[in-house]
Amino acid sequence: MIYHWVVAAPDDDLVQQGKPPSDDAVASVLKAKVLHGLIGPEEAAPSVGRFQVLEVLGTGANGIVYAAYDPMLDRRVAVKLLSRPDPNDRSSLLEEARTLAKLRHPNVITVHEAGTVDDDVFIAMEYVGGGSLRHWLEGNHSDDEIVERLLDTARGLAAAHAAGIAHGDFKPDNVLVEGDGTWVADFGLARSTQSDDAAAAGGTPLYMSPERLEGEPPTEAGDQFAFGVTLIEALTGERPFVGRTVLELRELMTAPPKLSRRHPALDVALRCVRPEPRDRHPSMRAVVEALEPATSGVKRLFGPAVLLATVVVAVAVVTAVREDDPCAGGTKLAATALSDPDAVSGALQSHAASVDPGVVGRATARLVDYADAWADEHRRVCEATRVTATQSDSLHDLRMDCLDRRLSELRALARATASVTTASEATRALAAIDTLVPLSTCGEAQVTDRDRAPPESAEAVATARTDLADAWANYHLARYDAVAETAQGLVERADSIGFEPLTAETMTLLGTVRGRIGNLDEAESILRSATVLAGRSASDGLVADVSLQLLRTAMFRRDVDRVMAMADLVRADIARAGRDDAEVDGVVGETLLHAGRADEALVAIERALASETRPERRALLQTNRASAWLGLGDAEAALSDYRAALDTATEHYGEGHPSVGFFEHRVGRGLLAVGRNEEAFARLSQTLEARQALLGPDDRAIASILVDLASAERQPARAREHLQRALEIRRRAYGNDHPSVVELHKKLSAG
Repeated sequence: MIYHWVVAAPDDDLVQQGKPPSDDAVASVLKAKVLHGLIGPEEAAPSVGRFQVLEVLGTGANGIVYAAYDPMLDRRVAVKLLSRPDPNDRSSLLEEARTLAKLRHPNVITVHEAGTVDDDVFIAMEYVGGGSLRHWLEGNHSDDEIVERLLDTARGLAAAHAAGIAHGDFKPDNVLVEGDGTWVADFGLARSTQSDDAAAAGGTPLYMSPERLEGEPPTEAGDQFAFGVTLIEALTGERPFVGRTVLELRELMTAPPKLSRRHPALDVALRCVRPEPRDRHPSMRAVVEALEPATSGVKRLFGPAVLLATVVVAVAVVTAVREDDPCAGGTKLAATALSDPDAVSGALQSHAASVDPGVVGRATARLVDYADAWADEHRRVCEATRVTATQSDSLHDLRMDCLDRRLSELRALARATASVTTASEATRALAAIDTLVPLSTCGEAQVTDRDRAPPESAEAVATARTDLADAWANYHLARYDAVAETAQGLVERADSIGFEPLTAETMTLLGTVRGRIGNLDEAESILRSATVLAGRSASDGLVADVSLQLLRTAMFRRDVDRVMAMADLVRADIARAGRDDAEVDGVVGETLLHAGRADEALVAIERALASETRPERRALLQTNRASAWLGLGDAEAALSDYRAALDTATEHYGEGHPSVGFFEHRVGRGLLAVGRNEEAFARLSQTLEARQALLGPDDRAIASILVDLASAERQPARAREHLQRALEIRRRAYGNDHPSVVELHKKLSAG
C-alpha cells in the first residue's frame, strides 16, 4: 500500500492562503501563549498534549508547527498541529503518521508520535534548528555542494517510497538543512479539505507532475517529478515550468524544458520531469544511483598495483569528457559499483593461506573489466539516441533500465565478495564473478517493457530487485541456507507488490536454491509455477532463465525422459531470447551420461562445445566429454580430455586457484581408468588433502573424491570407509532420497 501525503504550501502564488479557525485548538494554544507572556508563570504554559510549546516555527493553511519540549523524554521536538481535519480523514492521518514513524533514515525527519487534541491531530517530530533548502540555496554554493544536498534528499525520498510512503508535496520548502545534515520533511502532515479540486487540495502546482495536476493522487513518480523540478531550480536558479494557471502549467509540461546551462545532474533531472510517468526513472533509488557520479570523481577501486593503470585510464576518460557531452557519466557511474577501496581484494587476501595471491588480482581485474564494458555499453546506448538519433527514446530508456539492473548485479556481487568470511567462500569468488549476466542481454532485440513495473509500484519493485541481486550473489558464493530463507521472504514481498514478473524472478531463485539443497520435488513445483507466471507476464529473457533452471532440476533428478521431452521446448525459449542453446546441449549431455547413454551424450556434448565460448563452461564440458569416452570404453581419450579440461581451467582461474582442484580430481579419475592406479591414488590423495584443507571435511565436493579414492584403494576395508564417509556427506547435503545417495547405498551393498 502507498500512503499519500499532501502538504499545503504557505509560500506559493498558486496556492490559496488561509488561517486556522479561531475556535480550534491552534487558537487556544496561541491564546495561552499570549497569556503566559502577559501574566507570567502563574498561567500554565501552553501545550499540545504533553508537549510544552516554546515558539511558533511556521504557519500554513492547515495548521501550525511549534518548537516544543517533551518533558517525558526530556528533548526538544517539533509539533505540527493540524486544524480540524475532516473526521473521515482523522483516523487515516493518524495511521499514516504512525506508518511514517516506523521509517528511520538519516535524510528523513523522524516522526516520534501522533495523537489527537480535541478534534485536532498532532504530529511530534524530530526538531531541526536550521532553515529550509530554499533558504540555503540563497547562499553561495558550488554545483557539487548543491547536488550533494539534493542527492541526500533523493535518498530520503527513496527510503520513504520503499516503506510505501509517497510525499505528495516535495519542494525546497519541505527540505530542512542544518550543518552537514539534510532532511526531507512534511510528508503530508497537513491535508487540505477546503477544495474539491485535487490539484488545489494538496501539493504545490509549480512542483506537481502533469498527472497530479489532472487530479491523480500522490505517487512515487509524482515525487520524482517534483524532485526533478527542485533539482533544476537549484542548479539553474529557474523553475523549468512557470505558468500563471494550472492549465498553462499542464501545457508547458508536454515539452522538455529549455535549460540555460549544462550539468550531468541536469540530465538526470530532465528524465525526472518527463510528462509520462513510465518515461521517468524506474524509481527514486535509480535517481540516486544516477546522481551519485554527478558529484564525485572516479574513486580508487582496488589496492593491487596491477589495477593502477585501469584507474588512471578511467580518470583520464572522465577528465577528458566535454561539458557539453550528452553521454558523459557512464564511466563514473560504473565506478560507483566498485567504489569501496580494496574491499574485494582485502577480503580475498585475508584468506591468503588458502587462496593463491594471483586469484586476488584476477578477481578484481574481472570486476573492473565488467565495469569498463558496462561503461562502454552505456555510452553506446546513449549515443544511439542522443548523438546519432538512430534509436528511439523509448528503446533508449528500456536499454538503460536493463543496464541499470546489470550494474545493480555488479554492485551486489562486489558487496558479497567483499564480505567473504571463509576460505571456502573465497575460493568461489572467481566462479561467482563468471555468473555476471552478459551485457548483450541489454541489446536492442532483447529488451522489452514487460519487465518494467508500473509507476505506482516502481520503487517497491526496484528495491526488491536490488535485494534479489544480493541474494543471487550470495547464492553464487554457496551461502545456500541463508539464501533459501531470504528467497522465501522475497517471494512473499513480490506477492504483496503484485507485479508478476517480479514474482517469477523471486520464485526462480527460490526454486533454484531449493533444488541445490536437495528439495527437488519442492524445487520443481516452484519453478513450474514460475514458468507459468513468466510466460504470461514477463520478457523472453526471464522465460528462458526459468525454463533452463527447470531443465537443470530435471537433470538433478536424473529423469532422462523428462529432460529429453523438455529440451526442445527450452531451446525454443532460449532462441526467442536471442541466446545460444549450448547450455541446453550441456544439460542434455550430462543427463544422458547419468542414464548410461554415453554415445548420445557424446553427440550432445560435442554440439555444446562447438558453440560455447566461456572458458569456465568449456572446462566443464570437456570433463563431461571425458566421462562419455569412459562410458564408451576409450579410457585414453578420457584421460586426454580430463587433462585438456585441467589446462582450460588453469588458464582461466590461474595456477593454484581452488577451483582447479575439481579438475585435478578428474585427472586422477582418468589415471584410474587407464590402469595407472598408483599415480591415480597419489593424485587423488593429494587432491583430497588440499580440498579438505580448503573446503572443510564435510563439503559435498569431498564426497566425489572419496568415491574415486575408494576405487584406487588397495585395502577393501579402507575403500569401504571412504564410501561410508562419502555417503554421510551426501546424506547431510541432499537427504536420503537424492540419486547420488541412492547410488552410494548400492555401491556399499554390492561391496
